[in-house]
Amino acid sequence: MRKCFNLLGKFLLGVLGIVLISSVPVVLFQIGSIFDFSLYFHTVLEVSKSLVLPSQWSLSYFVIETGESIPISLGNYFKGPYLYSMTILIASLVFSLFVSFILAILTTISKGPIQKVLLKLANLLLYPISLTYFLSK
Repeated sequence: MRKCFNLLGKFLLGVLGIVLISSVPVVLFQIGSIFDFSLYFHTVLEVSKSLVLPSQWSLSYFVIETGESIPISLGNYFKGPYLYSMTILIASLVFSLFVSFILAILTTISKGPIQKVLLKLANLLLYPISLTYFLSK
């Protein structure tokens, strides 16, 4: 039980550290006034509020040509490239599962030279995996 509280305390301290550090650029790079700590604490408060509300989580892209910052919500960010990549990953896993299932059945029901060829093909496919395993040690 003590380890759980210790872990929770470290997590909360980590989150507090991230909030405090993410607000530092406002103090250091504010044009016109340097080391404005009231602005820093206001920014810490705003970051803390937005951290609690997932609907306000966003990324900002800085456009160099125009000098403006474009906010994009994390939901829209994940809908784009992340969803596309996950579709490709899941489709490739399903395809490889299907092909391995078919090859396993063909190897099991075949006899003689066809089975030997399929087993040699399986050993050839396992060669890169075993090579990386032995090279990593």
